Amino acid sequence: MLIKGECLKSNLLQTIHDAILYSGSNWTEISSNKEQDYNVVGGGSDGWVFKSPVIGGEGQSIFLTLKSQDFTQDGRNLIMIGLSEDYSPALEIGTNGIHTNKFYEVWAICNNAKNNDMTWLPTDTIEYFIDVLDHRILIVLQKKSETLYNYPQYCYIGYPNLNTNLESPNAINQFIFASNLSGLDSVNRPTWFKTSQPKSSSYNPYGQIAISYVNLNINNPTPNGMYLMHPVYLTGDGVVSPACGILGILDGLYFLPATNISNGDIIKVGDDTYKVFVKQYTINNFHIDMGIGYRAYYDSINASVFAIKIS
Repeated sequence: MLIKGECLKSNLLQTIHDAILYSGSNWTEISSNKEQDYNVVGGGSDGWVFKSPVIGGEGQSIFLTLKSQDFTQDGRNLIMIGLSEDYSPALEIGTNGIHTNKFYEVWAICNNAKNNDMTWLPTDTIEYFIDVLDHRILIVLQKKSETLYNYPQYCYIGYPNLNTNLESPNAINQFIFASNLSGLDSVNRPTWFKTSQPKSSSYNPYGQIAISYVNLNINNPTPNGMYLMHPVYLTGDGVVSPACGILGILDGLYFLPATNISNGDIIKVGDDTYKVFVKQYTINNFHIDMGIGYRAYYDSINASVFAIKIS
């Protein structure tokens, strides 16, 4: 279910909230303390906590927490994305619920330290594409601009395609992917959320770093005039489980080589229509002190051109 449109940056988090709960969605909001106090890094209210339907043979739901800085203020750019194995709302409304092994990452949706064009003001219009399925949420954002610089970016939260999901009793196979995702590791590594009380000592109870892999063809279009879009494969983290094989394939996010393609291009594949986005920034070396040490912004996937199905 794809929800697309435009909103002011000041209303972006509310727009994402409403899309997750849009008519036809099977997600529910379960937070008992929904106040947005803009305390992204720690403390404060629960913010918004969402629960997906039960997924897969292990019967695990996604418990997603979203909070942001105050987007009505200049220079506020961060969204906190949290995953938990479980969440129990408090009996009293306005009191924080209890998470089981919450793990979070911070998505910097824009950054004013490198390029003035990339500063998203509260009054700027943001074009959004929010695709909600039972097992994952895919968010694509870009600034609406008359220039060539829209700075599109993505965030994928949840399970890989369930037909490819390597599920086991030892792992909650959920992921957080994003462009400009904060992390403490090297480039092109999304967060792999595993399990709470590990049934095997080889698994970390919180987040580990997985490896993303995209096998791009050299040029687009091919000699027969076709544009080929490639999925993202997930593999082991290379540290505690280097031989676990393919963990799954991302659902609905595709990548292309950066040749003969422009941001906003439309590709037709049969009866399906795809919109192309070209990432226009690199801030791999930017660090920010968020009160818990220094964190670096990276891209979870190395390819710079991505596409999503829009109809």
